[in-house]
Amino acid sequence: MSNVGKKTDPHRSSKIGEGPAFKNTFNLHDALSKVKDEVTPSVISGIYQNPTLTGGSSVIYSLSGNFDKSKYDVKSGFKLNSSELISIDKIVILFGCPLESYKPFWKAFNMMIDFGRPVIIPANGLYRRSVMWMDDFFIQWDLVQNKIQNIRVEFNPNKANLKPFAVFSSCLKKHSFQTARVSRLDVAVDYAMYLNLLCWNCSNTSVGNTWTNNNIPKTQYFGSRESDIQIRIYDKAYEILKQQKIKLDFDLWRVEAQIKAIKGEAMHLVRDEDISNFNPFERLSFYDQYGFINAGQGVYSLFVDCARAYGISYAASKLNYNTRKKYLQQLKIDMQPLPFHTPAEIYNLYFSKVYIKFLNKLFELFNLGQSQKITC
Repeated sequence: MSNVGKKTDPHRSSKIGEGPAFKNTFNLHDALSKVKDEVTPSVISGIYQNPTLTGGSSVIYSLSGNFDKSKYDVKSGFKLNSSELISIDKIVILFGCPLESYKPFWKAFNMMIDFGRPVIIPANGLYRRSVMWMDDFFIQWDLVQNKIQNIRVEFNPNKANLKPFAVFSSCLKKHSFQTARVSRLDVAVDYAMYLNLLCWNCSNTSVGNTWTNNNIPKTQYFGSRESDIQIRIYDKAYEILKQQKIKLDFDLWRVEAQIKAIKGEAMHLVRDEDISNFNPFERLSFYDQYGFINAGQGVYSLFVDCARAYGISYAASKLNYNTRKKYLQQLKIDMQPLPFHTPAEIYNLYFSKVYIKFLNKLFELFNLGQSQKITC
């Protein structure tokens, strides 16, 4: 552990690691409960335009299987804290389609595209045709190098007006929903509180950071964008300020898993058990290296000091496997109990319900489109 305590990045400030691991909470669920009734759009309604598709405190789910009775109320079941939320932030669905020679299908498809005020997007090399449709749906078709064609649809269930999906579905075959695949799924766990970015660690995964002009870390990446699963942790409030020029009056941090495959296998839209029965956050942990005295404990003290200055992932990476495991276990003993549920806990107990709610809504709109009784 020769590099412990040594500054290796000239852009890093000595004050980066100072401060608590967590602080402040905002009642996200109270704000969400008002979204439907709002006349003047708020920042919350801009982030979660479809709050019924999120996992919130308005619905208490019963538990099944093994769980820690000391942590959960047996009568009411597991309940998210007021500052926690889980949702689907992006999904990419691939629908099968016939060959170009089947003119009746493509005539109906072109009518559907024209109906949705399409904005042509330059080709990206994979598909010859791309449009932004109904403002919320990115649709691509006509694959360049694949004889088995598909129609790619990308949207954000949090923000999109989902009703036009019925119009899109009106031209598809009856079996299209059952055979559709998911090529990307982004699951967002939001915390309406400050979470120190230097406290996250994801075992056996590469890590990267992005920094602001003030040498403050705002985003952390575990894994590459090309891998089956990439986890991103970032300051959502800062992103909203940067992109929308809107300043929130509360902290908002997002832990997001970008899922492209499950154990190397493609995901099927309707097989919710495949998507729910694994956990993309299982290797992600939050360690509070602040708030306790660590002096006089030899190399372990140096490890804690390094974690406070450069982050737990950096400090852990400088240790061999056995020492790393030992010190992380000791850190869990030393640190104060976390006042929030980890992303792995929330995903394990909530995401199945969130995904099924979304799937049911989508299937309802698909059937509406198939019946040709379209109202938008």
